[in-house]
Amino acid sequence: MTGSCGASRRVKTEVFAVLRRFQEGYRHRRDEDVESFCSEIFAPDCEIVIIGTGATHRGGFEWCEGPDGARWIIAEDWRSWGDLIIDTDGAHIASRGNVAWICTVGIVCRDGKGQCTEVAGTAIRPTPYEELPGQLKELAGGDSPGAYTGRTWPVRLSAVLVREPSGWVFHQMHFSYPGLIDV
Repeated sequence: MTGSCGASRRVKTEVFAVLRRFQEGYRHRRDEDVESFCSEIFAPDCEIVIIGTGATHRGGFEWCEGPDGARWIIAEDWRSWGDLIIDTDGAHIASRGNVAWICTVGIVCRDGKGQCTEVAGTAIRPTPYEELPGQLKELAGGDSPGAYTGRTWPVRLSAVLVREPSGWVFHQMHFSYPGLIDV
């Protein structure tokens, strides 16, 4: 580790692997995998905190604490949020000792074939594909035939990881939408 809060190459490699595993879970989204997925990527104690995009106060909707809360919000996301695609390679990672923190951007997409109930029910308008910054267009598939050109919402993710004997695991996560909410 460097003298500042930069992460060593080894720590970055290990944390990137956990972030990619997180993305993989959201890509496959199988209900029967929620329990094992959460056990694998979250700290094995009751101190887990996940703050979703809909959270307004501690203990309220999408402010989830403990292993049960983590399983609940992951299962809900997989059922109703849309396709979450995060910029794993572009994530900023820093660390000190057995604690690492990350921040990155991503998108939640719907291609018109389904209903993204959580996002569609908010006052946050989707960002037209052509208005996305280049980094997010790339996540959506760029100009490829499979690109998401329908409803797309930019999202941010910040998280804290701790190094357990088994490796790095998430301790806290926070998702948010950039921009203003229509009122």
